[in-house]
Amino acid sequence: MADENKKKLGDYLILEKIAHGGMAQIYKAQTTDPKGTGRLVVIKRILPHISSNKDYISMLVDEAKMASRFSHGNIAQIYDLGRVDDDYFIVMEYVDGKTLGEIFKAFQSRPEAIPIDILVYILMQVCQGLEYMHSRRDPQGKSLGIVHRDISPQNVIVSHSSDVKIIDFGVAKAFDRESYTESGVLKGKFAYMSPEQVDGSDLDNRSDIFSAGIILWEMLTGKRLFKQRTNQMTIKAIRKAKVPKLRNIRSDIPKDLEKIILQALHKNRKKRYASAAEMGYDLSRILVEHFPNFRPIQVSQFLMQYFGPEPDEADLSPELPELKVERKELPPPLVEKQIFSEDEEKTEIDRVPRQWPPFFRKPLFWKVAGGLFVAVYLSFVIKAFFALSQGALVFNITPKDSLVLVDGTQKRTKNGRLIVGVKSGKPVEVIITHQGYDPFSNTFTLEKNEEKKIEVALKETIPPFGDLFVQSLPAGATVYLDNMEWNQKTPVKIPHLNKDKKFKIGVFLEGYAYEEREIGILPGDVFTLDIALRQNQGELEITSTPAGASVTLDGQVLGPTPYTFKNLKPDETLSFELTLEGYLKETSTVQVKGGQKTELHFELKKGTS
Repeated sequence: MADENKKKLGDYLILEKIAHGGMAQIYKAQTTDPKGTGRLVVIKRILPHISSNKDYISMLVDEAKMASRFSHGNIAQIYDLGRVDDDYFIVMEYVDGKTLGEIFKAFQSRPEAIPIDILVYILMQVCQGLEYMHSRRDPQGKSLGIVHRDISPQNVIVSHSSDVKIIDFGVAKAFDRESYTESGVLKGKFAYMSPEQVDGSDLDNRSDIFSAGIILWEMLTGKRLFKQRTNQMTIKAIRKAKVPKLRNIRSDIPKDLEKIILQALHKNRKKRYASAAEMGYDLSRILVEHFPNFRPIQVSQFLMQYFGPEPDEADLSPELPELKVERKELPPPLVEKQIFSEDEEKTEIDRVPRQWPPFFRKPLFWKVAGGLFVAVYLSFVIKAFFALSQGALVFNITPKDSLVLVDGTQKRTKNGRLIVGVKSGKPVEVIITHQGYDPFSNTFTLEKNEEKKIEVALKETIPPFGDLFVQSLPAGATVYLDNMEWNQKTPVKIPHLNKDKKFKIGVFLEGYAYEEREIGILPGDVFTLDIALRQNQGELEITSTPAGASVTLDGQVLGPTPYTFKNLKPDETLSFELTLEGYLKETSTVQVKGGQKTELHFELKKGTS
C-alpha cells in the first residue's frame, strides 16, 4: 500500500488509521466478503525501512507462521501475514478492552489502588498463556524453546468479557533477535527485561516469568520497579534486581503473594519458577485462600466501573500499545496542590509599587469595569435566590462503587455517599447500577428546602450458571469436560457451566493416573476443584525356563522365578541377576514404564558360572 489513501490492503478493507509507531502503522480494518459480511481485525503494516531488511523479514515470516498456528484463550490470534508489493503486514485478532498499561496510567490519577484479586486473576491468566507458548513442541516432540521476550503491560489486554490476552507474540521475538536500535523501536521495553536479557545471554521461559513478576509488582504498587531516567540506568537497575518490600508500600498484600512475586523476580533464574504453570498454580491458591468469593465476572465489573461500558462494535477501536484511547475524566487525587503566598517568591524588584498603565487610568475604563462588576454581582444574587428553593437527595449506596445516573447525568459517589441538589417541585429520575446487581430506579420530587435521605442496597444478581476452577498438583494436566478435551491445561477456568447439570471432570498428566470427578455447580458460584495426581505404578514380572532361578537385586536374593516386582516408580531402572545351579548366570537391566506391566522371560543355558 504505497499510497495511504487506498481503501484496501490485500483482502482487507482499511477503515481508519489508528497510530504510527517507529516500527509499524496500525489500522482498523475489516475482512472483505462477497456477501457484505466481515469481521473487524487489526492490521500492523511494517514500515518500509524495516521491510527493507531481508534478514528481519525472513525471521518475521517464520515467527508469524508459527504464531498463527497457536490457538489459546490467553493469546491474541495472528490470522495472517501478507505482502502487497513491498509492503508486509500482519493481521491480528480484534480485542475490545484495556491494556494493563492503560489501566496502570489511569490509576496514577486515582486515590485508590487496583484490587488485588483482580490483578492476581489477570496474571494467573497470563501465566496460562505463557505456559502454552513455552510448552509447544515440533512434530518430533522436541521443544521449540519459544520465549515471548516482550511481556509488558502494553502487551497484555483485559477485555470487557473478563478475558486476558497476550498480544504481539512472534513479532516481539523476531525483533528481539534483530539488532535494531532505532529511536522509538524499543522505547519503554527495557524496564520489563530480565537480567539475562539485558546482558544478551541465551533466554528460556524463565525470562518471561521475570517480566510477569515486574508487571504484577508494578500493578499492585502503582510504582515503576526498575524504570529509571535513561535506558542505561534502567539496565543497571535490572542487573542488580533489587526489589523493594511490597508490604512496605501496600500493607494489604498477602505475605504469600509477596513470596510468589519475589520468586518470579529472583536475579538467579535457577531460583525462579521453573515454569509459568507453577507460578499460575500458586497465584490460583492466593485466590482460593484469600479471595474465596472472587468470580471472573468481577474483572468485567472492574472495567465497567472505572472505564465505562463496552463500546458498540461499530465505534470500537482496537486496543494496541500504540493506540491512545479517550477515557472518562478521573477524579483529582486526595492530596491537593499546596498554594504558596504570592510574596514568598517575589524579588525586591517585584515589590516595587507599580502604576496602572495609562489606558486603565481613563474614566471610560472604570465605567465599563463598574458595569461588569454589577452584572456579575447580580448573577450571584440570582443564583443564591434559586438555591434557596432547592432540596437535597442524600444517598448511602451499597456497593459503594456503584454507577449513579441523575436525569441521565453520571454522578460520582464518595465512599458510597452522594448528595444531589434538586430544584423543588421538579421530578428527578435516579438510576443506580452495578455489574452483577439488580438496578435501582426511582423518581423523586422534593418540597422547598426538603432533605431526603435514601438508603440503597443493591441486591446481587444470581446468574443461572457458575464457574469452575480446576487445579492439579503438579500443574499442566489436560482437562476433560464430559469426556471432551478442554483447550487449556491446569490451572484453568471453565466458565458458565449450567446450574441444572452434573459434569464429569477428568484430569490426565503423562506418568500419572487418570483422575475423574463428578460435580454440580450452584448458580453464581465459583467452584474450585483441587486434584492431587498420583504417579502411575509399574510392575515387572520375571520368569525363567527352568523355573526356580534365584532373583538377586543389589546383592540381595529376593526369591525364585517366577518373581514379580510391584509398585515401581515410573521410569525406574532395575539391574538384577538370575542364578540356578547347573546353569549360566543371566544379568539384565530394564526400565519400567508407569502404569504398565513388563514381562521378561529367560531361557537359561546349562553350564557353570
